[in-house]
Amino acid sequence: MTDAANAKKAVVAMYVGLALTVLAGLTAIIGSDSLAQQLHAIEDAWIGHDKASESQSIVLTYLLTLSALGIVSWLWLVWAVKRGKRWVRPVATTVFVLGSGVAVMNLVMEEYGQTILPTLLGMTGVLPCVAGLAAVALLWRSRRGSAVWTSGRPSAGP
Repeated sequence: MTDAANAKKAVVAMYVGLALTVLAGLTAIIGSDSLAQQLHAIEDAWIGHDKASESQSIVLTYLLTLSALGIVSWLWLVWAVKRGKRWVRPVATTVFVLGSGVAVMNLVMEEYGQTILPTLLGMTGVLPCVAGLAAVALLWRSRRGSAVWTSGRPSAGP
């Protein structure tokens, strides 16, 4: 497989990750009722019903902010791959590691002995990481000094 083919497949994986990130944001909005129920089940006994109601908007804002940062990151990295930027591999790897860490943290984070996010919301946050892993693997499969990463634009191959 040529380096240009790997770069093109990485871009496809990034677009899949972008779609999954949008899906995660929409799931947070659509699942806000289950989020509210989960937070009330956790917090009502500890901080009261009124304060628990405030937690929902805080957590929802946090999730939507993560989705927005993810969307911007996907678009920026797609741009970088299409332009053949040499720095895209280490930056994409760093973004993947940070994003995966946050996704796993959101999945297992607890308050008062119970997970904060409902399972569906936590799992939809992990899904873009699968696409990120595929994209990073494809980016690193390309040879380091190939024309894809040095000419400014991905080449069509040999």
